[in-house]
Amino acid sequence: MTSETENLGLDKSKTEQDVDALVAEMKQLRADFARVTGILNDMARHGAADARDKVEETAERAWGEAKRKTQDLFEQIEERPIASALVALGLGFVVGIIFTSRR
Repeated sequence: MTSETENLGLDKSKTEQDVDALVAEMKQLRADFARVTGILNDMARHGAADARDKVEETAERAWGEAKRKTQDLFEQIEERPIASALVALGLGFVVGIIFTSRR
């Protein structure tokens, strides 16, 4: 019986060691997950900042192009006022016909 009791003592000691090792590994895993989460958050922040910068750049480019086109249109109107008025009158007439015929 003594040998059985001693074996139980050894087994309990071995079990406690296994539990302690498992607890240590769980703590390490928790720390690793926290580190990975931090890295992913940083990547998301930087990705959002990059996306915002690209959107701003595209919007600025589009705004600049719209301003150029508007300026070109005004210059054409100033260079040919009668032709521009006739084109505007014709377009207004066509749009008027389209919308009145739908009734």
